[in-house]
Amino acid sequence: MTTRILVYLLALAATASMAFAANPRDIKRTFEAEFKGRPFATKVPVATNAQVAVNGQGCLRLVDTEIPFGGVSPRYYMRAGCWLPNGAVTMQLTINGSYIPFSALTRLIPRGTTVYVQSIEVKDDRVELLLSTDANQLTVFNYGKLKLMYGRGYQTRSPEELLEEVSESLVIARFERKAATKEAINGLESRLSAVKSRLAALPADPSSQRLEALKEQRQIIGELVGKRREIGADSSDKSTSEDSVLQLDEAIVSMQKSVGDQQVKEAQAKLGDLRSRSDALKPKVLGKLPTTFPEWQDQIANTEAYRDFLRDQKNLIAKIESVGGAVSEAEKTLLKEQLSATDEHMSSLQQLRDKMKLAQTDAEFSEMKRTKIRLLDIYARAFGSPKERSALQGLIGHLQRMRDNRHAANEMGSTTASTQLKELELEITKYNRR
Repeated sequence: MTTRILVYLLALAATASMAFAANPRDIKRTFEAEFKGRPFATKVPVATNAQVAVNGQGCLRLVDTEIPFGGVSPRYYMRAGCWLPNGAVTMQLTINGSYIPFSALTRLIPRGTTVYVQSIEVKDDRVELLLSTDANQLTVFNYGKLKLMYGRGYQTRSPEELLEEVSESLVIARFERKAATKEAINGLESRLSAVKSRLAALPADPSSQRLEALKEQRQIIGELVGKRREIGADSSDKSTSEDSVLQLDEAIVSMQKSVGDQQVKEAQAKLGDLRSRSDALKPKVLGKLPTTFPEWQDQIANTEAYRDFLRDQKNLIAKIESVGGAVSEAEKTLLKEQLSATDEHMSSLQQLRDKMKLAQTDAEFSEMKRTKIRLLDIYARAFGSPKERSALQGLIGHLQRMRDNRHAANEMGSTTASTQLKELELEITKYNRR
């Protein structure tokens, strides 16, 4: 009785095993739906033929490409039978098939070539895909056969799993996307490891550096969850799950408040220091306007420094408010008025600089006029002597410098420079004729 039950259980187990095995017809149907008549790019070189000599005559033998999987390199099997090089006549020869090295191939289909699947055969230990580079014609010159050497018992695997292994030899769009997603996951996991190391090296107390690292960690884990969902992969690591994202969100919110409070304190202290420094500089800026150029240089430097202090205060107030701190409206209004007054004062100084520069140019012109009288006297004394020419040239050169001075004054807005320019041009023309 016991033996009979045991035999029954073994038969039941065998039946269950067969029920879970894929039917070869299902595999063929799945492969045909995926490949038949459609173009694919090769990811490995596919053998076509090898030329050999038989009975003193050269002929071509077809070569199949076997893909063993598991990291093993492809093998090249030279089939029985020969074709003349023109591909037209079959030579009926008794020649056994044999394996040959890659270097013995005469023709192959290079990696990246578009091929068409002409037929599919499902066998006990493999699936064979008959390929050609021409969608409508199969010849000895465009032949290629991929033998996918899954091994015996492969029918127990799902057709989708078998197709994924084919994607190591042919470009299948959805598996390319899956491979790219897996590569992206590996990159994200590497980045996550680096962020965790950085976090471990930081003090546990809240800080802006720790907050930024937590945000980066949360972003990476969020991307990891999304990428894994794309390919239907789950992680056994709870630290990279959707729940961990929610926990990090809570930790980030809490730390943002702590870091924000600390940043407000630090910014308030800097703001107080800037106010003290700007208040100390204010009397040197908003006093009376300078009357000399050195005074003007000192005041412009002080005004620029004062304005920088005010702008730094404005930036600090913006930072305080961005992290949840508060600054009174009265303080912000006062700062705005101070900046406006400083800009107006800077504009006045710029205008004053132009006036002072014009005054300096006019003073130089007055001195030039005195020099001109002296040069005229020298020229008059040298008239008719060997020194006349050099005295004339000296006078003309000086008049030209006076003209340049009036050009500059005219550009600065002088009301008299234009008339003086005309007079100088006439004089230069007159003396040039001599």
